[in-house]
Amino acid sequence: MKMIDLKLLGILLLSFMQAFLIWAGEVDNYLAWEKDIPDSYILFNQFLNDRIGHTVGKINRAMKNGSQSAHVYKECENVSMEIIKKLGTNYLGLAALNAEFELWAQDNPLIESYPINTTTNDEMRTISLYGPSPSFVESFFISIDRVVNVGGIYFGTDKLSHFTGSGYLYYGNYLKAKKRGKSEIDAIKYAVKKGYMMEGGIIGIKSTGVFSYADLEANFQGMLMTIDMCEGETPYLSSENGKWELTTEIDFRNYVNPYWDESFNTSGYTPKRIKKMFKMIKKNGYCDLLHSEWVANQRAGYMDFITRQAGLLSSYSRPVAYSFDLIQQMQKAEKKMQTLLHENKIYAKDKYELSQLCSQLRIVHE
Repeated sequence: MKMIDLKLLGILLLSFMQAFLIWAGEVDNYLAWEKDIPDSYILFNQFLNDRIGHTVGKINRAMKNGSQSAHVYKECENVSMEIIKKLGTNYLGLAALNAEFELWAQDNPLIESYPINTTTNDEMRTISLYGPSPSFVESFFISIDRVVNVGGIYFGTDKLSHFTGSGYLYYGNYLKAKKRGKSEIDAIKYAVKKGYMMEGGIIGIKSTGVFSYADLEANFQGMLMTIDMCEGETPYLSSENGKWELTTEIDFRNYVNPYWDESFNTSGYTPKRIKKMFKMIKKNGYCDLLHSEWVANQRAGYMDFITRQAGLLSSYSRPVAYSFDLIQQMQKAEKKMQTLLHENKIYAKDKYELSQLCSQLRIVHE
């Protein structure tokens, strides 16, 4: 394809995204260090359970009225798929980059965040790790998202679209693999690999220079929530006399974990992105904050969370609780996953810990 055609294709893509107000989000979790953000888990739980209850009600009415789709909903997996589809897709039926869950949280004045929800995207750019000197593509459709608190875990509102929108894609791939005879763990691995490769594409590193492992964790947890609708010892959904019921309310905190926090579960970056980040790391004093009591306490709390969860889940039937360890294992075994990182010049994950980046900064300035 000629260069002019590639440019035209890019312009058309950007125009499409602008027309439909599609924004890919990045979050600077370091901005929220030493900021005490109140826990909003009650509001998030209300949203999830209200929306899911509404979808279950529509399904029951369709079954009662004998609509053409009624027979499909006799299977629990089809009900759970409809639930995550309603949560995670746009009006075209495509996985949403900006799902309703995210948009609701961003606009809800009752949900505390940092920066506050009246801060504009342009203002966010002036203070964020990812904001200064945006590329042509970034200036069109990359937004800088706010940080919220659920159950003591700090994460960007972009993770809400990953939880529902990408969770929808993961669950679809999980079901596809199971129908092909894959075991539960192999079906999970299949979905994770698909998501990993997607993060290496246009909605991930190709447009932002960021390979977000925290995004992948939110994707994964959205899939697990949907799996829990029908599977496990106490599934959320039950059916009696042809009517579905959400027998147990969903607690969002069961799916939010420290690996959603990009200051804890650090991303991989292209060399070009790293160069841009160094300026803001220095300007915002992140290297000094790294050794603060607040950060030490947060990290200790996160590690305690992971330890407690490991104990709770040891007797649970699910084969894996987080995508973090699974991805580390798969990177070593899957050639395509290794190649993706190599092609984008992404190195071992620990190279992007803030302590490592601060060491590089000191070397540069010595």
